[in-house]
Amino acid sequence: MWRGSVRGSSAPGTSQSPVDLGSPVAGTEGELVINYRTSLVFAREADSTLEFKVASGSAIAYGRRRYGLNQFHFHTPSEHAIGGELAVAEIHFVHMDRDGNPAVVAVFVDENGESKGPRRLEQGMPMGLLLPESTTHYAYDGSLTTQPFSEGVKWMILTERVTMHPSWIEAFCERYGPNNRPVQPLNGRTITLG
Repeated sequence: MWRGSVRGSSAPGTSQSPVDLGSPVAGTEGELVINYRTSLVFAREADSTLEFKVASGSAIAYGRRRYGLNQFHFHTPSEHAIGGELAVAEIHFVHMDRDGNPAVVAVFVDENGESKGPRRLEQGMPMGLLLPESTTHYAYDGSLTTQPFSEGVKWMILTERVTMHPSWIEAFCERYGPNNRPVQPLNGRTITLG
């Protein structure tokens, strides 16, 4: 596991992301239902990362709301921490509901030489390999982790991790990393686990 973080600075507001998820309480706003298409998607360069665009139709349901998936991207090392520990990488699936409210599903990534995912940045990214089976997750209200750090973002961080091939992680780090924002203060917010 990685320790420490480098990118970004503090921003105005008291509900900033990412945070340390080390002390959650039981219970969430509702069941998280993920319904993504599993076709290959391809990337474009965007704000110090690879941003993967997806076809319309992929969405999540959470707390009686439906959020359509707009894109997903990677941070390395992870942005969220658990007890001060960072994962090798973190995937952010960025969604919006029909009223323009953002929600992000985050997935921690570990390295594994047996991973069936891509080994080169130029390869298509099979979405089916980027989600664990379980939807058990941490949840809290926060912000974007890139400028302008806007608040009002619903965060759901899955507890189960996925793996990626070390050569892909190494290639990503050489081109973009580290590109994570430091952990921000909770300021009295509650993190739930369900």
